[in-house]
Amino acid sequence: MSFLKSLFGPDKEEQLENKKEVYRKFLSNYGRMPEHEYLKELTLEAGQTYYAALRKNGKLTAADEEAIQQDLEKAVKENEKEKLAPAEEEEMRKIYEQFMKEEGSEFKH
Repeated sequence: MSFLKSLFGPDKEEQLENKKEVYRKFLSNYGRMPEHEYLKELTLEAGQTYYAALRKNGKLTAADEEAIQQDLEKAVKENEKEKLAPAEEEEMRKIYEQFMKEEGSEFKH
């Protein structure tokens, strides 16, 4: 049994990986379009959902919030030359909304 499975169980491990992947995709897209406030909000929410899932009590810490801000800054620096097309942005919004609908809103702030 893997370390994550011992903490979260098999289903929780898969859910955690899904949340991590959604967050990574949003970070990548936000990095290409940091001036878009709605995309930033979605990326922040995805990050909060992912980091909260790492906590046994499901609540973010100040360190988690700081890590999310650092993730956002890093994404912008890494993707300064790439830009997100409007169709890609809309697709990411739909993916995230579907993900949240399927997972339920487990995030506790």
